[in-house]
Amino acid sequence: MRFSLKLLQPSRLWLRSAGITVTVVLASFFLSHPGHADPLSPTDILILHSYHYGYKWTDDITKGLDDTLSQSRVPLALHVEYMDTKRVASPNYDEDLAAFYQKKFQGIRFAVIVCSDNNAVQFMASRGRTVFPGTPVVFCGFNFLRKEDLVDLKGFTGVNEEADLGAGIDLALTLHPATTTLYIINDRTPTGLRVMDRLDEIVPSYKDRVDFTFLDNLSMPDLLATLRTLSEGDLVFHTFFFRDQSGRFFEYDDSIQQIARNCPVPIYGAWDFSLENGIIGGLLTSGYFQGQAAGKLALRILDGEPVDQLPIITESPNRYMFDYQRMAAFKIRPEQLPPDSIIINKPPSLYQQYRHAVWAGIAGLILQLAIIFYLTSNIMRRRSVERTIRQNQNRLNMILETANEGFWEIDPHAVGVNVNAELCAMLHRTRTEIIGHPLYEFTDAAHQAIFKEQLAKRRHGERSQYENILLRPDGTAVHCQFNSSPLYDEAGRFTGSFAMVTDISQRKRAENTLKNREAMLRAIFESTDSGIAVIDETGHISQINNRFHQLFLHTDDLPSRDHAVTLKERLSPYLSHSAIPEAIHKPSILSSSEKSWRVRCRNGRVLDVTAYSLQCDDNHSNGYVFSFRDVTDTIRLESQLLQSQKMEALGTLTSGIAHDFNNILAAILGYTEILQYQFKHRPDALKKIARVLKASHRAKALVQQIHSFSRPQQIEPKPFRAGLIVKEVIKLLQASLPANITIKIDARTKRDTVTVDPGQIHQVLMNLCSNAVHAMRSEGGELTVILDNVRFDSSKQFMDIVLPEGDYLLLQVNDTGHGMFLGIEDKIFDPYFTTKAKGQGTGLGLSVTLGIVKNHGGAIQVKSIERQGTRFMVYLPLAEDATPDNDDTLPLLTMGNGKVFLVDDESDLIEMMKEMIHHLGYQPTAFTDSQRALAAFREKPEAFDVAILDMAMPGLSGVELAEAMRAIRPAMPIILCTGYKDQPVADPHLSKVFNRVLMKPLELHLLAEAIDRVLTSSPD
Repeated sequence: MRFSLKLLQPSRLWLRSAGITVTVVLASFFLSHPGHADPLSPTDILILHSYHYGYKWTDDITKGLDDTLSQSRVPLALHVEYMDTKRVASPNYDEDLAAFYQKKFQGIRFAVIVCSDNNAVQFMASRGRTVFPGTPVVFCGFNFLRKEDLVDLKGFTGVNEEADLGAGIDLALTLHPATTTLYIINDRTPTGLRVMDRLDEIVPSYKDRVDFTFLDNLSMPDLLATLRTLSEGDLVFHTFFFRDQSGRFFEYDDSIQQIARNCPVPIYGAWDFSLENGIIGGLLTSGYFQGQAAGKLALRILDGEPVDQLPIITESPNRYMFDYQRMAAFKIRPEQLPPDSIIINKPPSLYQQYRHAVWAGIAGLILQLAIIFYLTSNIMRRRSVERTIRQNQNRLNMILETANEGFWEIDPHAVGVNVNAELCAMLHRTRTEIIGHPLYEFTDAAHQAIFKEQLAKRRHGERSQYENILLRPDGTAVHCQFNSSPLYDEAGRFTGSFAMVTDISQRKRAENTLKNREAMLRAIFESTDSGIAVIDETGHISQINNRFHQLFLHTDDLPSRDHAVTLKERLSPYLSHSAIPEAIHKPSILSSSEKSWRVRCRNGRVLDVTAYSLQCDDNHSNGYVFSFRDVTDTIRLESQLLQSQKMEALGTLTSGIAHDFNNILAAILGYTEILQYQFKHRPDALKKIARVLKASHRAKALVQQIHSFSRPQQIEPKPFRAGLIVKEVIKLLQASLPANITIKIDARTKRDTVTVDPGQIHQVLMNLCSNAVHAMRSEGGELTVILDNVRFDSSKQFMDIVLPEGDYLLLQVNDTGHGMFLGIEDKIFDPYFTTKAKGQGTGLGLSVTLGIVKNHGGAIQVKSIERQGTRFMVYLPLAEDATPDNDDTLPLLTMGNGKVFLVDDESDLIEMMKEMIHHLGYQPTAFTDSQRALAAFREKPEAFDVAILDMAMPGLSGVELAEAMRAIRPAMPIILCTGYKDQPVADPHLSKVFNRVLMKPLELHLLAEAIDRVLTSSPD
């Protein structure tokens, strides 16, 4: 509907007593001033209400707007529309309203649109911008305004509707200090949920003062039944109850009236529409004061202030308001209330009953005196005004000529009428070159449209600030800012416009420089691999880069990256409380220098955190910068490098141990083999000798495994059935198991042939089973060895081992022992790491096991639960089935004759080798000193048919001795005998010096074969 602005009507008594006096004054005024009709048409204003006509909140806002807008200095035409969204909520309702308003207000241009409550604001922010483009919007009644609500509100200003719930509760508890329980009545509407969010923030501060009970999800009958049970010491705080649990809707007065009738204790509230309906009062949010505040903002826009420069009133204009009748019912005296409290329903005083008559009489007397004064001073005032006008005109001309800004006045056709000296200097032109020329001559074609558009706005009475380009005679462009206003004559006709013109070229250059620098800093900010967060003095995040967002992704319990949260809140889901650096809790402790920490995230990632203080001077910080660099992969690589170096050092140690042990084992194995051939016709003796040989070969394999755990070794795999190895290991273990441990095999395989070194796999099983037995030794249990087949369809990773697709044998060792502590699984394969007591383990078993499994192209996995047991799973590639070699016959020896030159620094080993060479039919000449051996060879180099040299010897090494012998006799057949597996047999240097390389401990048939081959292939 459309109606003219109406002032509040005074009482009839006042009008009757003052009417005659007012008439006389007005008559005198117009008789002394020739009048004319007001040519200005009313300015159109649209008031858009979210709710319906007759709803008290909406009507109070209308009254507040009406009272405030009545103070406008220009005539106004108000258009009031009710969206009725409380009762209508169809899916396309907003779209239908937009189409309706588009047609209804076609041809009307509103100076201001005032929106009341959230739905109207949201409509204007979306559909309304299409219907009313560019129109300033003032809102009120917007519930609990937040920063995120303002994101889409460009061209909006207004006033926040936010009940001060804490102050209201404080007041209620102050007036009723004996309160023990405070009942909060609220509903689950969108507004009610925002109220509940606010209550959740403030309730904890009252935990030692009063207990809270929330009545926010009940049906109306259940709510009333609960209220009837309240008694002394209870107090009720009412916010909203428009919809109950069953979805039933209640009008504002019906809801609070039912509550008040059934509540025997005082009720306080937060909104004024509950006043007079049952609440005592409180610090109330008032629709009238909301409308009043919005009206004041609208007046400022009408006076020419740009809407974007008007601050949003975030502090809701609440008032202390009380119902005198409800106060009396609960014996609350007016002097107990805060100062300036508004009290309704208070019995009027004698003055209040007759105040209109009193003031009417006083007004009549004052008006009569004013008439006398006015008539006597009228002529003097007119003369003074004329003199003042001339003075002001002269002063204005002086100001314009001395101003630091250009002045430019044009007629309705944009032709220059007047300019000042500053504008002439700005354009490097004389006054005559500007006056009488159209404005469009002083810019290029591209910018003439801006002047035409702005002139059209002046014709509609609009003032505006805009920017445009002016050209000097030499073509230099001057970037200017225009503050332009329309001009009218006494009859209200448009006569042109004037503008204050400011040269902002230097500012524009500075802005462009700043934009380029900001773009460069943004590129640096986003291109770094570190996550960066900039926070303000309060600890809230003001800016983050994409890397930070990737490191700390948004979660459902946190605001998104575009909303202000503290750095602590953003990091809490990712870092434990103890891992968050103190500076994140209290950023103010940061000094000008940087600080660094290393923290571990809950997901295991490790971050280096560096903090800097942004100081604009020595005494104040503008904020802080935190840098988060993910160093997890770097730490892992460093750990791998350290492990590699440690394993290399251990490899050097074990290589020396293996060499010495091989020398010892060589004597045992050599003599045993000799005995085997000497007693080949004694079956009883051969059986015993075979057991010694078997044990010796296992010892040999063990030495190789100790050597191989730290570095890859050449193995000699062959197809072998894993089930046979398992059975042999179980047979060995059963003889030594305690009575409280049982052992069983669970074979589920269809295929169990793997290409392995049987001795090494035997050692793997022995290590795993021995560990399992040790874990169950005190309390007993069950050890299970499982054989199964698995198929990997894609690459699988276990620890740092990736297994390709294919069929694998799963060798699983389970125990029911004490299990492992949390975090131990990653360390058990480290050399020298052990969970056993001192003296019960070396920590090498699982390291050796891992090395063997890797060398066979497999992987190992462990799963353990403390006090429930451990499971080791070994994966080995399956091979084609092969017939096992069960030939126990002695290999045939290649016998021969000749003289053998034998050198080794171990005397026992020399004696054993002499026996072996004698047994093969050769004549040995042995030396334990390499220097003496070389001297003997120099004397009779042709006396020997073949030489067998040790590698590591004091004085001359085997290589040095061989090189010296070849210098004397180049074609001499030389065999290297070594216990160092690190020295590859195919080493090009060794192949030049030695004809053949044998590994200790020696086997008799291999020694016979080597001597025979070098002799038959020797050119000598």
